[in-house]
Amino acid sequence: MNTHDDTVRTMWIPLRGVNILIPNMAVAEITHYRIPEPHDGLPDWILGTISWRGCSIPIISFEALCGMPVPVVSASSKITVLNSVLPGSQMPFYGLVSGDIPRLVRVDRTMINDALEADEEDHAHGMLCRVLVQGQEAIIPDPAQLQSLLGKYWGKAA
Repeated sequence: MNTHDDTVRTMWIPLRGVNILIPNMAVAEITHYRIPEPHDGLPDWILGTISWRGCSIPIISFEALCGMPVPVVSASSKITVLNSVLPGSQMPFYGLVSGDIPRLVRVDRTMINDALEADEEDHAHGMLCRVLVQGQEAIIPDPAQLQSLLGKYWGKAA
């Protein structure tokens, strides 16, 4: 009997025009969308902050970070609150706007049809690679790079 399980529990996060695939353990909570409070001097991909569990957390648009327009939110938009991956971070959580309800997906090697590593520019925008999962494209972000980018600006605004 094979006790080694090669499946990874992931969250499929639908954005506008692109999807993100991240490990389930990176997600702290999925909450209803609320309008972030804007802060001056931040790039357009940092939408502002919301109050979550007594903390003020930054909210980002991954699409805007990747050079796409900031999408219009809809009634089905959510905020996916992500856990910090950087030890000792002053920012233990941050949020990502999704276009619809993220869903749990178990992914194994047989489901990934193709993988394309991010080029230098994509990696600078927090992408690790692009994959095709059962014919649907998804971006696997680099959480450390994403949080590092956010932290670079957030320290000035917080």
